[in-house]
Amino acid sequence: MWHEGRIGSTTSNTIYQYWAKVYETGSEHGINQGKVSKLTIRKVGETRDLYNYDRGLDVGCANDEVRAVLSIILAKYN
Repeated sequence: MWHEGRIGSTTSNTIYQYWAKVYETGSEHGINQGKVSKLTIRKVGETRDLYNYDRGLDVGCANDEVRAVLSIILAKYN
């Protein structure tokens, strides 16, 4: 199932948008063998991926703020 959402940064006024493909069970293709097999994170209104995982890491976290957003998403879905 696909999920889409927005997460605001706790350290700046930046809002990030994400798209995640989440399965009911974890697999070898998921992030940390979890349920999220595809995930894209971008700043709202921008087209550049700040993080992208598609059954393997394509674009690593751009900075610590994106890492924090990634942690929130994984805590919710993975």
